This record gives sequence, structure tokens and C-alpha cells, in this order.
Amino acid sequence: MPAYLQLGHHSFNLVKEFGSLFKGAIISPVNSTHDEVIKHMNNNVPEGYEWIFDPQLYNPRSDRGKLTRWDYYPDNIDTADLSSLQWWRSLVNKLAKRVELIKQSAVCSPLILPKRYDLKYYELIVEVSNNLSSLLEDRSIDVVQSAIVNIHSLSDYEESYRTAGMLSKTNSQRLYIIFDSNLHLKMPFADSREIVGAMLLINSLIKSGLEVLVGYSSHDVILWKYAGADSCASGKFFNLRRFTKSRFETPPEGGGQIPYWFDESLLTVLRTNDLLRLIRNDMISDISKNDQYYKEVRMKIEKGKPWLATSWRQYLRWFANFINRRSSKVDIKKIIKNADNKWEEIEERGVLFDERFNNGEWVRAWRIAIEEYDEMVME
Repeated sequence: MPAYLQLGHHSFNLVKEFGSLFKGAIISPVNSTHDEVIKHMNNNVPEGYEWIFDPQLYNPRSDRGKLTRWDYYPDNIDTADLSSLQWWRSLVNKLAKRVELIKQSAVCSPLILPKRYDLKYYELIVEVSNNLSSLLEDRSIDVVQSAIVNIHSLSDYEESYRTAGMLSKTNSQRLYIIFDSNLHLKMPFADSREIVGAMLLINSLIKSGLEVLVGYSSHDVILWKYAGADSCASGKFFNLRRFTKSRFETPPEGGGQIPYWFDESLLTVLRTNDLLRLIRNDMISDISKNDQYYKEVRMKIEKGKPWLATSWRQYLRWFANFINRRSSKVDIKKIIKNADNKWEEIEERGVLFDERFNNGEWVRAWRIAIEEYDEMVME
């Protein structure tokens, strides 16, 4: 199960830094022009590195960055009839020519963020992807079927199976799943039924013969790995770890520009004060103590130095290492169970964290989801 970097603002430097830890990267045209992409792709990347171009038509009107500078991007996207196949064919023709010039390893099929997630939407995006595949079938560019799926709708398990059935009609061998939600960027998925539905979707797609890449993942990668996802992608910013309609808005607390330590023993991110609380209460885990960035972060905190960039690296290295770990499903269950027990200990000792959401409630939901998922797939 390989890891992919979800690239965002000033993220290309991480490609060279992390090397073979990540199999490839998903390129963002929102943050880079054509020339910038070419420049970075030729900048001493690891051999065999896979570049996946995501057209990102699902960007909001409020912040499209450099996206409008790309020649495939339609000027009339806000006024066009987006159900028109003729409109999509014109866009796909331009996109195919552009990715050939970039010499991409792979390209995600274009899609929009729909007003309504229904079978017509999935029929449309599959047809658009198949059109792109037919244009590039004689080229050495892999077309990856894209699909944005509303995770809240998957609490209806029949919706999971229906969605999987529609997406399995793609001509592509690979599928790029993005789970859309209305959660705050830092909030983990905490509805056990929605999680089971998402895992059933992944499982059903794999059973139909598709390779599944889950984009915009966070530490929920544990769940997707348990469900059998072939690969997952994540990035340094919180809006590259969680897909929401409001992900480009900057919240009052800084929008992810505050350093956070990722703690596997709690399956959460910790602000500076909360990390120090665990240290003072002698509750910091051996996992964190053995992290290669732990001493560096403690030193920077003690000296009052910024550690934002270090926090990004610490999380991304954990993400890649976890994916590359040969964990069995039993091991994943054990990780989540241990985290649940650790949160219980924190509660008993009366240790409070700055952020109210940081209370471990989602960990219990994850345990429940995995047990129910196992029951359903073994039926």
C-alpha cells in the first residue's frame, strides 16, 4: 500500500526531501503553473516517481489560485450547463493535450463538486473519464477515474453499494476517491455508520477489480488501510488532509498555520501546550519519544523557536511510514484499541486539552466501525 503526497502551496520541496518514502505525488494546478510543474518534475526526483495530475475543477469560486492560467480551464465554468457532454468533451480534449505536453505519469479525470450526489452525477463523471481514456489510450499516460463522494450519505449502506456499482463501470483500472464532508479541517470522522459505509465502498470497488487511491487522507488512513485501499494521499496542510467545501477559507485560529504534533498513541494532533501537558504528566508515549523529530521539537519549544515546518514533516513521515508498515488487520485493531485505552487514562487523570474537540471520542467510533465492518464483510 504506497503513500502519495497531496501537493499544495510550496509543497514540491517535500518530494525530494522524502524521496522513496512516497511512491508519487498528486499535482495541484491551483498552486503551480505549467512551467513551474515542469521545472519541479525535472528537479532530481526519485527514479520511478509517479506524478498524478489532478485538474481540480472542484475548486470554489472564491480562491482558484493559478488554476485559471491553465489552458484547459474553461472560462464559462460558472455559467455553462455542466450536464452537457459536449461541454465536457471540449474540456477533456484540451486536458488530454496539456497532460501530454507535461508528460505526466497519470491524470485524474476531471469532475466538479455537485449540488447533489446522485446516480446521474456518477454516470456523468464515469462517462467523462471514459472519454479521456479513449483519447489517451495510445499514450503512456494512465487515466485515474476521479470520484467525490459525500461521506455523510454513506450511512445508508445501500448507497455505498449503489455508488460502487456505478463507479465500477469506468474503463480505468484505478479510482481516486475523495470523501467530502462538512467537518472542520482538523476534526476526525466520528460517525461510525458513515465510516462503515466508506469502508464498504472501498471494499466493493476493490472486489470489482479496481485499485483504490483515497485522496485527502489524514490519520483516518488507518481505516482505509483496514478496508483494503491500495494507496492513500495526504499533505502538509490541513486542507490537504480533509476535503470540505470550506477548506479554502481561513478560520480565526490560523487555518492550519499552527504547529501540531501527531501522536499515534492517541490518534490525534496536539498543539504545543497539549504536547507539554502530556510531557509534564509523564504520559507521552514511547511511540512519540522514539519519533525522530521528538527531540528536535522539544528543543525548539524550550528555546521558543518556531516548529511549524517540523510539525509538517513529522506528520508526513508518520503517514508514509504507517502505510509502508506491514500491519495486519489485527495490528490496526490493536492500535485503535490502545488509543481508546490511552484516552480513558487521560480522562481518569483529569488532563484537559486546549481544543474541546480533542477528547478521543472518535477513537471509540473507529473501534465500533471496524467491528461492524468485519461483521458485514464476513456475512
